[in-house]
Amino acid sequence: MKCILNALVVLHSNHIVHRDLKPENLIFRDERFDSLVIIDFGLSTTCKDGPQFTRCGSPGYVAPEILNNLGYGCKVDIFSLGVIMYILLTSKFVFNAKDYNEILRRNKQCHVYFPGKLWDKISPEAQDLCAKMLQKYPDNRISASEALEHVWFKKFAEEKDKEPNFQIG
Repeated sequence: MKCILNALVVLHSNHIVHRDLKPENLIFRDERFDSLVIIDFGLSTTCKDGPQFTRCGSPGYVAPEILNNLGYGCKVDIFSLGVIMYILLTSKFVFNAKDYNEILRRNKQCHVYFPGKLWDKISPEAQDLCAKMLQKYPDNRISASEALEHVWFKKFAEEKDKEPNFQIG
């Protein structure tokens, strides 16, 4: 998460929006698996001259403002990354449905649930960050730089410092 957020800070500070973040568009740089790279910038654009209105993105990952034909900016990438975070933490899709149209309908309505059976063993800090990334309205959604300052990353860094440092291989 931190690696991708760092990349988004750079992209967004240059007014570039990816518009199609999903697991398939994240790859490891090498066999050490310690650095992720964002790929497939085929739908990316600049948002320097104001809001965008092109409908694009992948069902289940696309921000609701795109599906609702509202103008949008860089925070659509944060929403998509929030969906990825939700999946990584719970192994479940945010907008699960049996068919494409139902996924899009749920994605558009953006009712995000954090059921106890999925989130009981996940830290409140992780849930808080995920919820802030998955806000329906971009004005309420956290930015990439704000997300990097979230307590979840600070807590993780503190816990990591307490653990012994080791390498495999």
